[in-house]
Amino acid sequence: MKNSLLTFIIMTKIKNCYYLILSYCILFCACTREPDFKITKEFADSVKQYSYISKFSGGMAKVTTGGKDGFIDKTGKQVIPCVYGKIENFSEGIAKVIAEGEWGFIPERGNLTLKYIGKCGFIDKMGKPITPCVYDDAENFSEGTAKVKIGEKWGFIDETGKQIVPCIYEEVGYCFSERLARVKIGRKWGFVDKNGKQVIPCIYEDANNFSEGLASVKIGGKWGFVDKNKEQVIPCIYEDANGFSEGLASVKIGGKWGFVDKNGKQVIPCIYDKGFFSPSFSEGLAVVKVGGKYGLIDKTGKQVIPCIYDYAFFQKEMIEIEIGGKWGFIDKTGKQVVPCIYDYIRSFSEGMVNVKIGEKWGFVNKNGEQVIPCIYDTDKGLFPPSFSEGLAGVKVGEKWGFIDKTGKQVVPCIYDQVAWSFSEGMASVKIGKKWGFVNKNGEQVIPCIYDNDYGLFDTFSEGLAVVKVGEKYGFVDKYGNSTFDFDKE
Repeated sequence: MKNSLLTFIIMTKIKNCYYLILSYCILFCACTREPDFKITKEFADSVKQYSYISKFSGGMAKVTTGGKDGFIDKTGKQVIPCVYGKIENFSEGIAKVIAEGEWGFIPERGNLTLKYIGKCGFIDKMGKPITPCVYDDAENFSEGTAKVKIGEKWGFIDETGKQIVPCIYEEVGYCFSERLARVKIGRKWGFVDKNGKQVIPCIYEDANNFSEGLASVKIGGKWGFVDKNKEQVIPCIYEDANGFSEGLASVKIGGKWGFVDKNGKQVIPCIYDKGFFSPSFSEGLAVVKVGGKYGLIDKTGKQVIPCIYDYAFFQKEMIEIEIGGKWGFIDKTGKQVVPCIYDYIRSFSEGMVNVKIGEKWGFVNKNGEQVIPCIYDTDKGLFPPSFSEGLAGVKVGEKWGFIDKTGKQVVPCIYDQVAWSFSEGMASVKIGKKWGFVNKNGEQVIPCIYDNDYGLFDTFSEGLAVVKVGEKYGFVDKYGNSTFDFDKE
């Protein structure tokens, strides 16, 4: 009895200490959190000169004046001067720039693409040139490299601006994968490493990126696999082949799909049809199709979920399914989690999924419970918003608002339009033709007085949102202060 009492006293003291420490941590975080950015007159004056501004990211915002792009910081200082015809957004701390150019259409993959055409280079976040504007085309950095073009030939540079792969190739892959990149000479593909060495010769009619140490390649109209030592580990005997995932790759023979392992052994016979996507394994399972019906198999080829569904798609731990025109979800054992009674469903977000009955939308949780009834409308031809930061936009009749996960209307349905999601605790809302912002308590923090072109996509980033009055751009902070306010002084 004494031991039990002593244990109880000790556990109570430990529990009290835990809550005391937790309280101190919460208080410390609240006290040390940086306050939201507040617009000053100096900042407002500094942004008046720009004909266009974009939202802040990484402490910088792209601005345009006199047809030239640059970047400002939170003090309004031009950290990168407005001297470029076009600047792309930063990727891996480096941005593509075009000094001078013009808009025009260029052919890309059989289509005409509108692009700003001119000599390309790269700068860092201090505005220091990584390379001068000498390239005829370029893509953003990815995994420390960027593809660049001189004349009609492509190569790669690294983040110092060094040309690690010379511009001698007709085409190159978008980026390196497993330290190798696809390159094309004439009509043949091969692979180079980051030293520019052609480790796999350009002898293939087509090739895909390396995945799990192997790459699918095509010779004589047939596909197989090579390793990084240019060994043909799986012969080119297949009509099609996809990359390896979880140790297996899907291959096609006689119009049917199956799977091979890295030794080329056909572990799952080619008996399956192609669905909406080529089959691949995820979490030990793959969606397959037989006779127009979908199911799931494991890595032994066992049909763990029978092919009885009109559609199936893996969504992390659950599988979206359709049967007889009705939609639901099953788990990886085949158990129906969300019953197939809905006319349409969307993806889960924050543990909730949009579901539709007739023309009305509601929400179901991951237990399959209809926590919010199907009573809401949406704009014609559009899906309704999903949950974001604990709230979701809903429409009643012709007006929009936001509900929480209990279905409570925390932002009343009085708006003509609302943002797709909350960002930093704020969402843009529209009355008539003017936009403003509400917080998560439903309070109209920023009145609907702005003329945003793309109000649905105007979100807070780093404490500021881009807004527009007439043809002029500016910023508004979370306190409701705007760069336009100082024009009135």
